[in-house]
Amino acid sequence: MPKNTKKQKNSKTKSNSDFKIKKETIIPKIEFNQHVGIITKKYGGQRYDVLIESDTGHKGKNINAKAHCARKNVRIENDAYVLLEYAELNGGTFYIIHVYQTDDKATLLQKNIISPKVSNDEGGDVIFAEHGADNDLNLTDI
Repeated sequence: MPKNTKKQKNSKTKSNSDFKIKKETIIPKIEFNQHVGIITKKYGGQRYDVLIESDTGHKGKNINAKAHCARKNVRIENDAYVLLEYAELNGGTFYIIHVYQTDDKATLLQKNIISPKVSNDEGGDVIFAEHGADNDLNLTDI
């Protein structure tokens, strides 16, 4: 059904599902020197610290990158997956050229581009104040 464009008083508008295009996940290409990384820290002036996750030569390296996205209205948050490109001509700097959405992460995991995150918790035990504390606080003193 075509979209109602007449906008009359009692007309109902529906989304036009015929023209919705499913986008494909952008995969890093080694010949273009592209990598996938995670944002670890944000600085001012579109600068970021990025930990490289893909197995394209710099895995596990912490680098500084500049945002050079095609769309300028992209919001880059901490722990977001990004596509980086290494530019040797501009003094050897990394540029962020794409920000992956949450559904793109599953595609990157399926194609073994990134590895699943492993938590660094040691046991994950929660110590409550009454069992593990050495303080002698009585509620009757208050």
